[in-house]
Amino acid sequence: MYEYLKGEIVKSEPGQVVVECNGIGYAVKISPSTYEKLKDKSRTLVYVRLVVREDAHLLFGFETEDDRAAFDRLVAVSGVGPNTALTILSALSPPELYRAVEAEDVAMLKKIKGVGPKTAARIVLELKGNLPQGKKTEASENNVVRNEALAALAVLGFPKSSMEKRVDDLIASGVKTVEELVKLALRN
Repeated sequence: MYEYLKGEIVKSEPGQVVVECNGIGYAVKISPSTYEKLKDKSRTLVYVRLVVREDAHLLFGFETEDDRAAFDRLVAVSGVGPNTALTILSALSPPELYRAVEAEDVAMLKKIKGVGPKTAARIVLELKGNLPQGKKTEASENNVVRNEALAALAVLGFPKSSMEKRVDDLIASGVKTVEELVKLALRN
């Protein structure tokens, strides 16, 4: 029904932004990562998804269409509501989520507040193989590169647990090769 809201940011706080469009203020629930990107702006374009419940009509907002598509896929999973989906997208970007699903990394999903072992397993079961083709291919390639970089760092004596976040951040920033990942991870 609603594609996006474009207008002036009247109020912005973690978890919610109010966007004024033609004299009407829309309260939109957002993730902390979206808040960080919007907090210093006076105008914005927010992609939205309307969720209709018995007691409320809620707008959930996203900075990109990819974020909204990931949200849509998550709420389609049995037992995952819009608030849980927003929490997951606060912890993982869509590419990270797709990587975790394709790698069947239930442990990564369980680390997210509000996601238990059954929900994490259900997300992997229902989304694996049902992801956008381009994202799935990129996620699979990144997963191979990620695992090789982590293995190389482990051989060098660095614990995998302390290097995972660093390597994931580098992949998210666009680093594509194992050599670059290892070199940049060692620099940091």
